[in-house]
Amino acid sequence: MGTRRSGAALIACVASYSIVLGGAYAALAVDLAARGFGARDVAINAAMTPLGLFVAALVLPRLVRGAVFPWLAAALAATTLVMLGLAFTRSYAAWLGLRFMLGLSANALFVVAESALMIAIPERSSGRFLSLYNGVVTGGYALGPLILAIAPMRTPTALAAGAAMVALSAIPLVAGVPRRALTLPPLDVGSGLAVFALAAPALVVGSAAVAIFDNAALALFPVFVMESGHGRDVALVLLAALLAGATVLQWPIGAVADRWSSLGMLRCCAVVTVACCMALPAVAPVPAALAVLGFVAGGTAFGAYSMILALVKERFATSALVTANAALGVTWGLGAMVGVPVVGAGMDTAGPLLFGPLAAVPFLVLLALSLAPISGRAAEAGDGRSR
Repeated sequence: MGTRRSGAALIACVASYSIVLGGAYAALAVDLAARGFGARDVAINAAMTPLGLFVAALVLPRLVRGAVFPWLAAALAATTLVMLGLAFTRSYAAWLGLRFMLGLSANALFVVAESALMIAIPERSSGRFLSLYNGVVTGGYALGPLILAIAPMRTPTALAAGAAMVALSAIPLVAGVPRRALTLPPLDVGSGLAVFALAAPALVVGSAAVAIFDNAALALFPVFVMESGHGRDVALVLLAALLAGATVLQWPIGAVADRWSSLGMLRCCAVVTVACCMALPAVAPVPAALAVLGFVAGGTAFGAYSMILALVKERFATSALVTANAALGVTWGLGAMVGVPVVGAGMDTAGPLLFGPLAAVPFLVLLALSLAPISGRAAEAGDGRSR
């Protein structure tokens, strides 16, 4: 019961945190655009957060160890201060530095929380718990902008409210995460980022594939819909359908994986995502068909990431969990920074209907690499078993 309580506390903390980040990203972009900054300036400002995520992922494996509670509390405190800094300054240059720091603190929380969750949850229900976690994160990012749309407020007010909500995210930690009992072991010798990538290429490529899908869906799926002859409101509704699938389908995907196979479900998610993306151009004139395909593709694309997390827990020693989650963060950042501009350039060159096929390509690579062994070690050092 204690491990389940810790797992629930970690998920509740990250849920609140994700809502704040989703709302902050939207508020900052809208504010810059309203102040007359062009798309390039807005994009450069937004890119500072994934740059911070990337840098944090490189250094975290060498730093994070011991009790998880102080690390999580420090990440929440740092994010609260950064959000307050964003709220009380209007300088574009200051926002660049603060958004970089936001990426650092956010990835510290996500890497530590994901690693702690993998330690805390029971092996027999890892697929369901990690899928629930992934769905919560996705839902939080979608809910943040929706809250701003329903209850509009000035950007400084929204960011200050976000800072307060991040601080309140510490409540589930205090209530459910033990101060000393839940710990991360020291880094194993020979378990660096490159070692993990070589041991599990499908997992790191899969992380990049989902990152490309996620960011391309948010930025370019509405463009594809509108260029297919539909209005802005239809595009937003269809994007909401895609995000709804990414949220609500995670639990059933995880439940099936727990009864069957995380690796088998990863392959199924990749196949279904490819099929749905490839079919998008054919049904582009029909909003209802786009809604169904978007809902399913959103669920299976993010379901692939849920299965990646489950496979990390199943196949790798606890001493390698921080490294594994940091490696996923590195490739997620690279996928978001490099892959999405490639998709956009392809749409500019060959037409918006190419959105679906381009989004499918990384999942084809994932599917091919998933046929290779994932050569992790036993989940507990010295237990003599390989999972």
